[in-house]
Amino acid sequence: MIRRGAEKAGNGHEVTLWLVVIATFLASLSNNVLGVAVPVVVRHFHADAFEATLVLLVPSLTSTTTVLVLGRAGDLLGRRPNYIAGLTLFTISSLLLGFSVNVWMVILLQVVRSFGVATLWANSAAILVEELPSRRRQRGLGLYIAAVAVAQLIGPTLGGIVADTIGWRWIFWINVPAGAACVLWSRRRLPRRPAGVIRRESLDLPGGVLLLVGLSSVVVSISLAESFGTIGVASASALAGGFALLVAFVLRESSVATPLLDLSLFRDRAFSLAMLSGVLNAMAEWGPVILMVLFFQAVRGLSPLRAGLTVVPLPVFTGVFSALAGRLSRRASGEALSVLGSLVATGGLVALALSLSGSYDVVEVALGVVGAGSGIFMPANTNVLLSRASVSTTGLINGTRLTLQNVGWVTSAAIALTLAVAGLPVSIRHEFFAASIGRLSPGYVEQLLNGYRIAVGLLAFFAFAGALTAVAAQPARALRRIGPVTRASGPDEASTVLD
Repeated sequence: MIRRGAEKAGNGHEVTLWLVVIATFLASLSNNVLGVAVPVVVRHFHADAFEATLVLLVPSLTSTTTVLVLGRAGDLLGRRPNYIAGLTLFTISSLLLGFSVNVWMVILLQVVRSFGVATLWANSAAILVEELPSRRRQRGLGLYIAAVAVAQLIGPTLGGIVADTIGWRWIFWINVPAGAACVLWSRRRLPRRPAGVIRRESLDLPGGVLLLVGLSSVVVSISLAESFGTIGVASASALAGGFALLVAFVLRESSVATPLLDLSLFRDRAFSLAMLSGVLNAMAEWGPVILMVLFFQAVRGLSPLRAGLTVVPLPVFTGVFSALAGRLSRRASGEALSVLGSLVATGGLVALALSLSGSYDVVEVALGVVGAGSGIFMPANTNVLLSRASVSTTGLINGTRLTLQNVGWVTSAAIALTLAVAGLPVSIRHEFFAASIGRLSPGYVEQLLNGYRIAVGLLAFFAFAGALTAVAAQPARALRRIGPVTRASGPDEASTVLD
């Protein structure tokens, strides 16, 4: 009887694991398939440049600014009801997105769906840590991370296939059957756990609203400048208001009893610089996929499928070098690898800026180098940050890391897109997002190329600044620690987190 009970518990753990893995894959895929099909959506609805930018950035913007609140809600209200609500919201909004009748319906429903995605992000890893026994936890987290990596890898290609064959609406509808199955599955099999004690001050909703509205205002102001070619009254007001709200968010988080973002973490100078290095590298390395799938369609005239295939080297090399994190950590410290990864990515971005008008092979090699740098940097930087955490602060630090890096990525993507089209007349900027700029005057294509060189050059600057920040974050002795690393039990050993 005892053995039968153990087997039943083991099966329950497996069900929980695969439920989380599949739901994570769906959420990750939803953020990676649409980018390559944006020109198809723009042409279908005759959207302008501002609307196209929102279609691209709203999903990440919404999920980034709400994940902290929704993660805290999971702590207080219980993982199961939050997770089921997120899955349900994701599935229903995906269904409705396929029936969109105008571009603003697409934008608004993406906001709704992103709340569901953020709920999944905020609770998935926590469910695995809480529900899986320690002997299965490492495998579970490995499968969870692999689901994210595979979704990132196949997302652009899958989006291109769907857009080229059965149509852009199926980019949303493909999530519905699996999402509905996960909702039913989670209602029947996800374990029930008691919720936390809810106090009015425990969930910092005002702080969450300040972050959401503040960052949204900044991104919208940049997008308005991109669309109208100048910083007018509306964009300037949105920018000023956004920064004011973000300052108010920081002030609130420094005084509230239960903050969403614990600013006391940043009293450590080395930790703060390592976190800043991670943000700068995210600003540099997470944008080229979106930029290049649009570039290949608008400038080179490729179909969504071919454009998706052309950017594959970046996620492939990111995955390969991330998988080598354990081996690399035996040869060099996390601090040294952070610097190395930043410099490799800088070289790849410089090469990309210089090769935009060259052959596909050169561009793909440059993208691969950027991916290699990202794959070296991300696990190393994560190790450096989490090696400073106690058991009770690991989740807090990791959540802070992901939130700040996503904030940096959304902001840099908005700036890069604005710079890319800055040389084009305002009246034709929507042609870039519709991938029809190549049918106009060759002079417009050259102006777009110049804008792209500036935009990618800015990303290279961010990566190089990330390398300098990584150098400043650690003492020189750590940077010279090349060769076999002796394992240490103290918190300064950066290689003990990922192996």
